[in-house]
Amino acid sequence: MALFETGYGETVFEYDRPSSLFGQFGDAHVREVGRYLDRELQAVLLKAVG
Repeated sequence: MALFETGYGETVFEYDRPSSLFGQFGDAHVREVGRYLDRELQAVLLKAVG
């Protein structure tokens, strides 16, 4: 995860989605956990920015 300010004064938050990391294991159950975590992380981030 990275949080930084652009040259235009905008704040940018970048992160790797859990599903992209978990997908490397080739297991459908692990991949589904990654997708679940994607949704949860997105919800938390959206709540944080208002």
